[in-house]
Amino acid sequence: MELTGTDEISLAHLNARVTPARQRPRLHIGGERKRGVRGCRPTAGRVKQASVTNSIKRKHVASTVVIQAKQGIGDVIWHLPFIRAIAATTPAGIVTFLTLPSSHARELLAGEPCVAETLYYENRGSGLARTLHLVRLTALLRRLRPETIWILDRSARPALAALAAGVPNRIGLGFGRQRWFITNAGIDREFYHDYPVEWLTALMEAMKVPLATTEPSLRLQPTLTTAIAQRYAARPRPWIVLGIGSSAPDKDWPMERWGEFIAGLHHRTPGTVFLIGGPHYAARAERLAESAGAPTVNACDLTVMEATALLQKADLFVGSDSGPMNLAAAVGTPAFGLFGRTRVLTYSRFIHAIQPDDGRAPMPNGMQRISAGGAVPLRPVRGLDEQTEISRAIGAVVSTRRGGHACGKLRGRDFFRPRPAMISSCRSRKSRRSPPSRDRAMAHRFARTGRRSGRRFLLHCRRISLVRS
Repeated sequence: MELTGTDEISLAHLNARVTPARQRPRLHIGGERKRGVRGCRPTAGRVKQASVTNSIKRKHVASTVVIQAKQGIGDVIWHLPFIRAIAATTPAGIVTFLTLPSSHARELLAGEPCVAETLYYENRGSGLARTLHLVRLTALLRRLRPETIWILDRSARPALAALAAGVPNRIGLGFGRQRWFITNAGIDREFYHDYPVEWLTALMEAMKVPLATTEPSLRLQPTLTTAIAQRYAARPRPWIVLGIGSSAPDKDWPMERWGEFIAGLHHRTPGTVFLIGGPHYAARAERLAESAGAPTVNACDLTVMEATALLQKADLFVGSDSGPMNLAAAVGTPAFGLFGRTRVLTYSRFIHAIQPDDGRAPMPNGMQRISAGGAVPLRPVRGLDEQTEISRAIGAVVSTRRGGHACGKLRGRDFFRPRPAMISSCRSRKSRRSPPSRDRAMAHRFARTGRRSGRRFLLHCRRISLVRS
């Protein structure tokens, strides 16, 4: 018997099947019992599906996956230097980035050459929903088939998903239950209460990954920045962008304070004030713009990338500790952050802290203790004559009394420097055991930001003998 080409393909396909289809009886409507194959499709259909599947080439993905489990826009920004450092250690110089949809990472990292692809996953919800998200993350990692996965968070669920997906190299911080599922040793437990930036810096050092800087330096498409510049070209300079929104109510500044602040700005500078915060704050921005009058622009209708381009073209940013503040620092614009509820961020030289008037540690009512009045004029900024009037306006409108005096350059160092402190064990006298370099760095960070956080600060005082002057 002579076989045609279609019959040869059918026989080859049937011979390739290792396990035959399961046979079981099936009852027909007429009552007659027959035996057949359950769910078996015609052979020609299976041959067609096999040929289509073989013709599709698997999309190239990076051999290294980086997971960031936080949900904010700012979290993506300050993770960016660590993503670049990890990508530089891979053979292809690229990674696949996994994070939450609320971070807008796909838009923000579209121009980043070290990120081959940005994929979203979820990890929030009830206990059942989190379990389902864990199963989906495991299936996603199985499709990607990476050789190495970096978990830039202390959560144990991504590490468990990587183990279930069969990823051979699983690198994480090693805090809590995560240490059961990773293949590296993790970092020292003493970093547990530090900033997440310090966690990752310690992790890079432990894994011998060079980290040149923690500055994000976000890259934007030139066409986008040009379009924003042309859109607002008629607006007078300087441009001051205010971030009137926040991810949490206790991190937001009251409405009346924003009104006083904008009114004070208009009395001291002829520039334009832009209000950003997203669609949820459009009504609030409209009320502020109407009460303040021209020149105030309600820019809450801008997308995330358009707002980032506006921040790059702006001369100054003022707002709470939120995504827009981190975006401003990422594009090199001086960002004055209202840190009444949260600790001061120090990963970028473009972030300048405005803390409560009494200088106390951050607490739930800290934003209420930052006043919009109080005359604390700033010194002229040397080398930045075009921003002198802006800096004076900010200093005259926002009270910056926090146990320190205003000094320093607007770019390159902290704008507000606290009163000096003495590290007696390191400089005044010789001690039996010199404190480690990390303790000296922690002492410098406490002295620079002026934070006094109760019990934790007292513990550090014991270790490094930090004494107020």
